[in-house]
Amino acid sequence: MAKLRELNKRVIGVGIEKTTSALLPPACDEFLYYDRLEGVAQPAPEVETPAREVEALPALVAQSVSGTITASRLKRTLLRKDPTFNEADYGFRSFGELLRHLAGEGVVELSGGSDPEVSLPEHGDREAAFALLRSVVESLAGPDGSVSLSGLKNQVRKSEPGFTEKKLGYRSFLQFVRAADTSGAVGLRWSPEAEDYLLTSGATKMA
Repeated sequence: MAKLRELNKRVIGVGIEKTTSALLPPACDEFLYYDRLEGVAQPAPEVETPAREVEALPALVAQSVSGTITASRLKRTLLRKDPTFNEADYGFRSFGELLRHLAGEGVVELSGGSDPEVSLPEHGDREAAFALLRSVVESLAGPDGSVSLSGLKNQVRKSEPGFTEKKLGYRSFLQFVRAADTSGAVGLRWSPEAEDYLLTSGATKMA
């Protein structure tokens, strides 16, 4: 396969999911599991294999989009990262359906026809979310100017009921808070005494 790639050939692998070496899919440009192909008879499994977590999609796609990219190129990018990627594992019948779902969630923006252009929403949404977090931290801060991470997401949602870090491309609230810390909107550190992360507003970052 390495020789084929040297010759600029596209390598598509096929194998049975339970018996395929974990080293094989990453060596291919795209890898298809035979037992997942349409039309292949499937024995009734003893335990139904769950689909991949849809909640992981926003971060996966957001990390793969730089500027504006066509849907077909985005899928090739996802396959380069994970040759076993298949939108059906997330419950979608096509990649276009997956993108329309993410567009409806505000994760991406689509424009164009059969091969639409995909882009991330303007960073203003992210900056507005950082500002929201900072204002909540300032309103809840104790005498030392800090507030615990635990329960903070619920407080943010009280201020903005539609808030979700997934729409901004973050896999978790902690990842979102860390990004806000990096931007300077808030300060974040682990407190052994509190056994929790503590946040302050960016203006009063902790030493």
